[in-house]
Amino acid sequence: MSTLRVTNLKGGSAGSAPNLPDGAVITGVATVGVLSATTFYGSGANLTGIDATSIKHTDGSVRIQANSDGAVVTGVLTAPTVSGTTGSFTGNVSVGGTLTYEDVTNVDSVGMVTARTGIKVLAGGINAVGVVTGTSFSGGGDNLTFTSLSATSVGGYNQLSAPFGTTVTYTVKVAAKTAAHRYNGSGSSSGYTIDEVESPYLTLTPGRTYKFDQADGTNASHPIKFYLNADKTGLYEGGVTYNGTAGSAGAYTQIVVNDYTPTVLHYQCVNHGYMGNAVNTSSNSAMSAESSNLTAMAANSVDCRLGNYFTKTITGATTFTFDNPPASGVAYGFTMEVTLNGSNAITWPGTVKWNADTAPTLTDGKTQLFMFVTNNGGTRWRGSALVDYVN
Repeated sequence: MSTLRVTNLKGGSAGSAPNLPDGAVITGVATVGVLSATTFYGSGANLTGIDATSIKHTDGSVRIQANSDGAVVTGVLTAPTVSGTTGSFTGNVSVGGTLTYEDVTNVDSVGMVTARTGIKVLAGGINAVGVVTGTSFSGGGDNLTFTSLSATSVGGYNQLSAPFGTTVTYTVKVAAKTAAHRYNGSGSSSGYTIDEVESPYLTLTPGRTYKFDQADGTNASHPIKFYLNADKTGLYEGGVTYNGTAGSAGAYTQIVVNDYTPTVLHYQCVNHGYMGNAVNTSSNSAMSAESSNLTAMAANSVDCRLGNYFTKTITGATTFTFDNPPASGVAYGFTMEVTLNGSNAITWPGTVKWNADTAPTLTDGKTQLFMFVTNNGGTRWRGSALVDYVN
């Protein structure tokens, strides 16, 4: 039989559905109550009563809703692969594994961000709150601005400085010397590390305080002091303070660098030789310079910051003052070349002490050389004179 025409097709018992074990091909429109099957074939274009824009849960709630831009997923989307050209999230996105992305505008990361091929900063710049750590940094640093900056090394040496008036803290430890140590093979077999760099040559800047933190236990019996020479001749303690015992909590050696700090110092262990390296203070220290500016005095004040050789011609009674000497503990001296042209009456500061407490006798019309030294911040100046040179 090729064609069966029936008005109604019912099951064998009242209320039952017919059983078609080999399926059925229906041509036209079929209107039924419930049509159940394991598989449906063909176009569903003419089906009515079906919401084809959403996928619902068994409880009737919509979990995926189609719209003109794509689909909105409510709840958790689990898929082995999600791909697309764009994506928009209004809430939080949690990733349990690795999130790989390219050409994003903003990255707000609570944890660590690993950039496989580096980070390229364009015109907008980078604003980092916290610590930026890298194995290397390259490019010009002319436009760097910061409130505090520390660096373990630049080209092998610590050359970076913090803003004026701040305290820079170096963490000091002691370890066995390597071939990289400046004095490897001399003195102690151990050397200092400064912020994990082996005995670097340090550049310190006037106007800043530098604290060498020696709380680490490896510093025991290795306290740092500053010297004029690497062999520890010439202990320098101007602006230097000590706290605690090296190797114990709170221990440090601290130095305040100013314009009178010697240009070159050496940080070394009190008890052992050649553990440290040199320090360049970038100062204008007259005592450490081989030469000094020649300063012609416009007024009658000797400004010690300007050098250590001053010239002055006087034509009448003159009172001199000595201003801005270095701090107590720093040795400083200067020479005055005074030409008398009309008067030999000079009044010196009351802090000047002459040999035998007697000021030199001067002759008008001659040139006089006066030498003054202090080591207590100008509280006392010791003076001497070479008098009556013929011009």
